[in-house]
Amino acid sequence: MKLLVPFLTNEPTKNKPDKKVYKISNEGITELKNWISSPVKPSKVNDALLVKLYGGHLTSEENLIDELERHYEIHTKTLAHLMQVEQIYLSLPPKKQQKYRFPYLTLRRGILGEEAWLTWANESIEMIKK
Repeated sequence: MKLLVPFLTNEPTKNKPDKKVYKISNEGITELKNWISSPVKPSKVNDALLVKLYGGHLTSEENLIDELERHYEIHTKTLAHLMQVEQIYLSLPPKKQQKYRFPYLTLRRGILGEEAWLTWANESIEMIKK
């Protein structure tokens, strides 16, 4: 069986092991196109924090708030990074924006997801504090 993404070469890097470079074979491109053209199932939520909140009556409110605030900081940093990437995209000329519109759609999903998460976390912290 042919490899769909065979090893091509090593690229030297400074202070790190050589970077391995791969190239998608023609068969790999065909498989990728087939996969992209077929429907996918919606993602399932598998979030340990939600399980902890569900069982929140088994711990202190302070513990839950601390955990939410820790996650809040991580999501805030992620959102800031995504928004920096968005600014790069928005600074591109219209033709370049058109070329990268599909990756931009995934970026927007990430931004909106982080914003929604932060809104939810604020609501959750406020509710726990009542």
